[in-house]
Amino acid sequence: MKLNILSAAMLCMLAIAPINSAMAVNTHFINTSSLTTPAGSPTDKALGVIEQLSSQLGLNKSDMTFKHSETDASGNTHVRLNQTYKGLPVEFATLTVHFNSAGLNNSVSGYSVSNIHLDPASANIDTRRLASIATINTSKLRQADINALSVSGSTLVVFNTGALNGLDNKNVLAYKVNVIGEDPAV
Repeated sequence: MKLNILSAAMLCMLAIAPINSAMAVNTHFINTSSLTTPAGSPTDKALGVIEQLSSQLGLNKSDMTFKHSETDASGNTHVRLNQTYKGLPVEFATLTVHFNSAGLNNSVSGYSVSNIHLDPASANIDTRRLASIATINTSKLRQADINALSVSGSTLVVFNTGALNGLDNKNVLAYKVNVIGEDPAV
């Protein structure tokens, strides 16, 4: 059975450029019913809400990209936005802007990272070396035959080293590597 295995490199992430310590990890649930709900599509409304909260969130609407929108059985719409930094995805950083059935915003929830100061141009690594490290790490982590693994792609991302445990740690540029192979546990 083919299985897309996210490499151990996702967690080790080949940190290549640490940031200064003046940053913040923000877990949010903000009651926004007192804000003005902008006109337009759900996405335009969501970005307008983020713009009104920019100083509180420590980011701008230009830092957010549309992921998807859904309307639940009660008629409430939930617009999910992913955070980016200079065009790079910020791993795990997603905000959801919630609208009631009348289209009025009532809350924002999710996770974001503020005060990122990284230079994506400093991220240069040989792709063969990257693939080698990712397959070795995945082979060890998943106890898989290294010869049965292959890299299907990689993406340069911003990763906060405290993202998985909700702590303020440092931001780094990292490569998220997709390794594909047979899952030995199946």
